Order: sequence, then C-alpha cells, then structure tokens
Amino acid sequence: MLESLTIRNLALIENLTIHFREGFTVLTGETGAGKSIILGALSLLFGDRVDSSIIRSGETEASVTAALSVDHQPEVQEFLASRSIHLGDEPLIITRNVRLNSRGSIYVQSQPMTLSDLSFLSHSLFDIHGQSEHQSLLSSVTQRTILDSYASNEELIADYRHSYEEHQALEEEIRRLQESITQAQREEDYLGFVVDELKRADLKVGEDDQLRSEIEVLSQYEMIHDNAEQLYQTLKGSQQMLTVRFLRFS
Repeated sequence: MLESLTIRNLALIENLTIHFREGFTVLTGETGAGKSIILGALSLLFGDRVDSSIIRSGETEASVTAALSVDHQPEVQEFLASRSIHLGDEPLIITRNVRLNSRGSIYVQSQPMTLSDLSFLSHSLFDIHGQSEHQSLLSSVTQRTILDSYASNEELIADYRHSYEEHQALEEEIRRLQESITQAQREEDYLGFVVDELKRADLKVGEDDQLRSEIEVLSQYEMIHDNAEQLYQTLKGSQQMLTVRFLRFS
C-alpha cells in the first residue's frame, strides 16, 4: 500500500506531499491542476526512463519519494532481504532523483539501487492503468505470477529460485577461477621472461660495485676532458696556466 508520496521540483510542483489511507482515494481538480504530474511522479517510481526536461524551471534536481507498506508482499520482502535490507516496522522508502547535468540516482532505504531493481520493486507493489499507460496484465511476468499464485506453486518457485541462485553462484565462481588462471598464465610468462633476461645478463658477484665505479667516472666525463685538454695544451708549450681539478673516486 502506498502511504505517502513526496514530489519536489517536478514540472510545476515545487514541494508536495500526499498522504494516503486504506481504501479508495480519488484526486480531482480542473485541467492544469497537476493531476498528470502526480501520475508522472508515480511513473518515475515505476522505472520509466526520463530526461532532465521534467525538472522545474530554475532548479537543478527533481525528486520523488514514496513510502509503502509491504507487510503482505513476501516476494518484495525476499528481494529486500537478498540486499540486506530489513524493514522491521518501518515503511519501505523509495527515492528517485533526476539531475540537470548528471546521472540521476535511486535509493531504497538509503541504499543505492539500479533502474532494473526499481522496476522490479514497483511492478511488485503497484500498477498504473490509464490511456497509453502501463497495463500490467499484458506483461508475461505478471501473467506468470498470477498463474503461479492460482496454482499455489510457492514451494516449487522457492526451490527453483534456490537452485537458480546456486547456479548463478557457481557461474560466478567459474568466471572468477578462469580469471585467476588467465592472470596466473600472464605472471608465468612474465616471470619466465625475467628469468631468461637474468640468464643472458650473466651477472657476477661484485659486478654492481664495478658498475657503480664506471658510472661515477662517466658522470665526470666533462671534467676529465677539460683537464686532459689543458694538460695537452701545456705540453705543447701553451702559456696558459695549468689548472688541474682533482677527481675523487670512491
């Protein structure tokens, strides 16, 4: 049962909260009063795809929030439990936000949900009947649900769902193991390449010290070259003073 509906910055509505009671509720008003906007807000919760044009002029975000009682909805309760959502005595709170310059968001009891999750929940909780609107009786999912309910197939459905979830878990485990095998093969190839490179390098004990000495000498190449040039010029009889910079090698 829908207990309340809160609409903010949707089309012409700035902020509106409607509370519902058990029984039949009628919303009346003249043309342009906003009845269609309220129906559109419910369509948002029904999982319809929308764009930012529905946001009220001058605002950057619109939102629709519904509070629903799901006491007699075992399928919904099971769906929520599978996502670690436990209502207790609280109503189910569904919120959908539409933003101007970014993707919208969907929350169920403050937990992020996908559009497909929202569609599943809303189709399980309520329906919209109207011209060019949803007709759930034409849905094969709804038809199958009604048929299963009439045939009292709850135990068969529960067994099937349990087996299906086990199958999905095994499929995921297979996928994870395949990824692990692929990663291990990549690491094996890389480590084999590293081993081959080390073998070709033919490294020797103490070779690193020798290489460091060579690097130090080479890093002072310009200084060595300048000193050698001055010494050469002096030996040729140059009148310039010999300036030799001493190099220190560790």
